[in-house]
Amino acid sequence: MNFKEKFMAGIVAVAVVAVIFLFIGGFAKNNDQNWQVVQYPNGTVTIRDKAGWYPRWFATVTTYPRYYDGIYNAVKDEGKKSDESIRVTFNDGGFAQVDTFVRFSTPIDPEKRKEFHRQFSGRIENASYSVKAHMINCVKATGPLMSSSENQTARKAEFAAIIESQLSNGLYSMRQVEKELRDQFDENGKSVTVMATEIIKDNKGIPSIAKASPLEVYGIGILQFSVTEIEYDTETRKQFATKKESFQLAEKMKAQKAEMVAERLKIEEEGKKDKAQAEAIANVAKAKAVIAAKLKAEVALQTKIEAETRAEQLLSVAEITKKEKLTLANMGLEVAEIEAKQAAAQKEAMIAKAEGRKEAIELSGDITELEQAMIDASVDKARAVAEALAGMEVPKTLIIGGQEGGSGGGLMEHLINMKLMTDAGLLKKMEADTTGVEREIVRPSDK
Repeated sequence: MNFKEKFMAGIVAVAVVAVIFLFIGGFAKNNDQNWQVVQYPNGTVTIRDKAGWYPRWFATVTTYPRYYDGIYNAVKDEGKKSDESIRVTFNDGGFAQVDTFVRFSTPIDPEKRKEFHRQFSGRIENASYSVKAHMINCVKATGPLMSSSENQTARKAEFAAIIESQLSNGLYSMRQVEKELRDQFDENGKSVTVMATEIIKDNKGIPSIAKASPLEVYGIGILQFSVTEIEYDTETRKQFATKKESFQLAEKMKAQKAEMVAERLKIEEEGKKDKAQAEAIANVAKAKAVIAAKLKAEVALQTKIEAETRAEQLLSVAEITKKEKLTLANMGLEVAEIEAKQAAAQKEAMIAKAEGRKEAIELSGDITELEQAMIDASVDKARAVAEALAGMEVPKTLIIGGQEGGSGGGLMEHLINMKLMTDAGLLKKMEADTTGVEREIVRPSDK
């Protein structure tokens, strides 16, 4: 090999070494799920956030994931150690091992990323330890807010939510208080009172922060937090078992009570049913009685109306009859007066005739002494009778009895006789007593 060939071979070798050296120390690659801290030999530090190849220029490159999952439990295959669960104490003295899962994001701001790189020396595991340490503080601070029984029965979600809030915002300010445990009792059957903690809040109900979250300083964000398992200690589980038995006994008693209440309600409903039926029967009987009473009242009213109508009719008939009889009586009196006057006229005519005859006899002289004596005797006798009758005490009122058509004579006959007696001086004045024709009318309202 001559010099020229050796020279060309040397150049090729140098070029190959340069190319190899350039590829080994001169290019780097970033994946999209990561970001990188690039530190050049002269001390310049830049953040590589774009994906793909780029010239490194012999810089030191540290790669961090954008997101990281922290698993802290007692499962060997998932945690970094044999047991990374967190021990928590509740305010009733119960214990539990709490398994958690955290998904957090590494910083986004370039300056925060540089500080993150300084704090954790290029190891994401160190950041995970920091997250766990802060989370342990949050879990232990949250435990005394409730009893193990409360946590086990109803407040698991609240327990996890308070831990997550403190992870992001910082530890809450808390104060110690006495708290009555309503689900635990002493030997006297009274509720147990324990020392517990409560969160201090402002007037708007926002919790007060006692210590800021270090994750905020590092630029770490919490994307997801979960309490995956709570393993209570043996004594606490015994307490749960005792409480379960008491609860079951209470539930059994409630069921028995509910059954008794149901039976009582059934009896009450049957009683109400019987009462309703009895009331319905009584109401029917009452309704029938009311209807019968109404009908009876209506019949009585109708009878009363009919009786009043009949009474009024009888009264009208009686009044008409009375008026008719009075009219007849008056007519009879008038007839009697006329007949009496006729009788008086006849009497006067007869007397005048007798006197005329006497005078004629006297004038004619044909009358004998015997005849004259008989005439004088007759006249004297008539005068004496008249004077005797005139001096007699006669009744003022004459009551006439008898019925029409009977043996006692008719009303007309009596009236005529009464008129004659009056004219004859036997009665002072003819007065008709009509009391015999009046009828006592008994009206319904007078009863």
